[in-house]
Amino acid sequence: NEEDIKKPRGKKLPVKGKKTVLVQEVVTPVAVPAAEAAPPAVVNHVTAEADAQPVRRRPKLVLLKPAPAKAKAPTPLPQQSPNKVTPVLDKSTFVPQSRSNRTSPVGIHVSQPVDQTARELAQNEARPATWNDLYWALIGSRNLPNDEAKVKALFSWLCSIPLDQDAFVTHEELDEGIKEGVEFAEEAKKAKAQPPSADSPEVVVNDLTRGKSTYLRAFESLCRYSNIPCRTVKGLAKGVDYTVGMKLTDQPMPPEPGDNSAIGRIQHAWSAAYIDGKWALFDSMWAAERLAMSANARLSQIAQLGRMEYETDMFYFNADPAIFIHSHFPFEPEWQLLDPPLSLQQFQSGVLLKPAFFTHGLGLFSHQDGVIPVQNKLIVKLSIPPSLVKVLLFTFNLKLDGKSDMFEGVNLSRFGMHEISARDALITFSFRFPKAGAYKLTMYARKVGEPLFTDICEYRVEAKGTEDDSNSDATSNPGSISIPPFPPTSQSHYGPTEKAAELKIQTVPSDLEAARKCTGGVFEVRFATVDQAVKLPRMTARLKSLLHDAAMLTDCILVRTVDASTCGTVGSVKSGISQSTTGGPMVPMCVITAYLPSAGEYALEVYGAPPEADEDTSYFLVWQFMIDTDYGVRLDTPVRKRLSTINLGPQDSSWSELKLKTVSHVDPLIHVPTKGLAGLRKARSKNELLQQFNKQAQRLDKERQGIPMEDTPSTLVVSSGDVEEKLESVEEPVGPRSCDLKIVLEKPKTNQLCIVGQLVDISEPKEEVGSQCMLKAVVY
Repeated sequence: NEEDIKKPRGKKLPVKGKKTVLVQEVVTPVAVPAAEAAPPAVVNHVTAEADAQPVRRRPKLVLLKPAPAKAKAPTPLPQQSPNKVTPVLDKSTFVPQSRSNRTSPVGIHVSQPVDQTARELAQNEARPATWNDLYWALIGSRNLPNDEAKVKALFSWLCSIPLDQDAFVTHEELDEGIKEGVEFAEEAKKAKAQPPSADSPEVVVNDLTRGKSTYLRAFESLCRYSNIPCRTVKGLAKGVDYTVGMKLTDQPMPPEPGDNSAIGRIQHAWSAAYIDGKWALFDSMWAAERLAMSANARLSQIAQLGRMEYETDMFYFNADPAIFIHSHFPFEPEWQLLDPPLSLQQFQSGVLLKPAFFTHGLGLFSHQDGVIPVQNKLIVKLSIPPSLVKVLLFTFNLKLDGKSDMFEGVNLSRFGMHEISARDALITFSFRFPKAGAYKLTMYARKVGEPLFTDICEYRVEAKGTEDDSNSDATSNPGSISIPPFPPTSQSHYGPTEKAAELKIQTVPSDLEAARKCTGGVFEVRFATVDQAVKLPRMTARLKSLLHDAAMLTDCILVRTVDASTCGTVGSVKSGISQSTTGGPMVPMCVITAYLPSAGEYALEVYGAPPEADEDTSYFLVWQFMIDTDYGVRLDTPVRKRLSTINLGPQDSSWSELKLKTVSHVDPLIHVPTKGLAGLRKARSKNELLQQFNKQAQRLDKERQGIPMEDTPSTLVVSSGDVEEKLESVEEPVGPRSCDLKIVLEKPKTNQLCIVGQLVDISEPKEEVGSQCMLKAVVY
């Protein structure tokens, strides 16, 4: 008897469709826009009550084939006494309470699949006329092996029936059907000659579709009339009226009828059925009210159509007591089916965990309480099953006072970031809170390839602010931001995106964390393909920060492709090494170097495109890094402004067509540890450089032809004098060690090539093209 229980509004139900698809920002390799893209809000739940009087429809009459004459449904069991449990509870079947501890993953929860035959029967246009006909179709004709299978058929059918029509054909419909000659109408009329009992499925389920009964009563009726003991369990449920941090322990329990206290608002009732020798827990209402929506559908659009379709959430069928207790707390402790039972205080203080938290096998690594007091920063960690580290994607939603996700015109998603550590099997969320107050923090997850995020858990964060805030604008102006957001990025997730997996790329080393500490003002990261048979994609990058203009940061990135060993290193600019330091097979790598102009936080967004893509193709976000540097590289002018492109190394197909290879420097970004070693003087002009190049080329040609040479040195010389004077060389030999940089290239022996180099000083505001220092010109 549940008249004293306020009809529950249900849980916050996972909406299969009204969820945010992770946005992959697309950019072109040139003129990358600086506008930031705030992550869209995630809306994952139905929060409105279902209409108590749904719009009725009158479907075409099609009758389910009647049960054979000899087939009879079981004799219904009597209703369970409120004071006596039959069969009695057996504590030896209870689940250890320790299993409800979610500090670490305890296994991925796999819900049983819906009984597809029962679901199709519920949604088919053919409807039963009597309970006997339905029982035969659901159970009697199928030779189901045990009680659990029988109850699953009943549960799946009940949770799948449309609520805008009667589930059982009425007498009025049969009278019309007989007139119209509908098949089985006369047989059904005879079978319904005896009026059904008021508690029979024929009456209770039809009342459910008319808004006069509940899923709870309907499920109990179906079970009792199938010879399955079933009873109502009353208690509290963390549904739509529940908020994290709600006080429950200071109020009487169970509450008085009509009580509008916190406990009164979250009253709920669910079912316990005795199957295969033990009691099990079911919530048919929560299972039935999950919206089934396509990935592109919007809740408002579905509502305008006037009809919502639902799917059965089997998470609430024969629920695991250790999981069920996180959302359902019975007034009678024994109906937890836990040993020992959980206390009300533990239920009150616990994190609000959703079904997807368990189906993904997650664990509460850092915070086990739902309410978290902080100053103005927070780090929350969840553990992930190692098998799902590269499969799960996450996001979050942050709301101030549980209402708005905006503050001072800034989306609160800008104040959070997260990254997955494959090495530790953890997801780490980092948050900053710009204003003192209470925040509602909801986290979401989905698997790679799935279009929709589903909520996994919810916290309440109570930010107090810092002592320094008393001396800041936050005191004089309560609306001011007391702590800056993270750098503006395409998304809050740092690390690889789904596109990284599609392009088959990984960092070197592969377990490189996305949050990096930089001490030298220069950050460098390398990428290689997971499969060496796959060609390295085209890649580019951009730098973002609140400290500098976006256009200025565009000039602080260099990208190049090198051949290096994955088990070694390609030295960074700071280290002064520009060669592979360890042996092993050489593979193509993309090396990205970011020059950080000043101390502070930067976000590095890395973009990729298929290797066969042309220059005008779109690039997709493949990786994000958060860089914190305590030192900046003070450049007189940004690096890239002196270069023709962000990319170093081969600039077109000529390099590969000529079959050239680097021998001395695999990395085109070279650190030279010395300068002015030989005391070389500047050439007077580019003409002088070219004349000396041609002169040396002629000399080498004569040597190959055996023509006697004049008594002149065969090595490159450096001339002196003013540009205005007539070109008269005073030649001085240059020894093998009298240079600061020597670059050696390899070419096919059969090719005769002329190669000339040009050195340009870009360190000064005014560059001197081609004549700052001499390069040794070589003729092959």
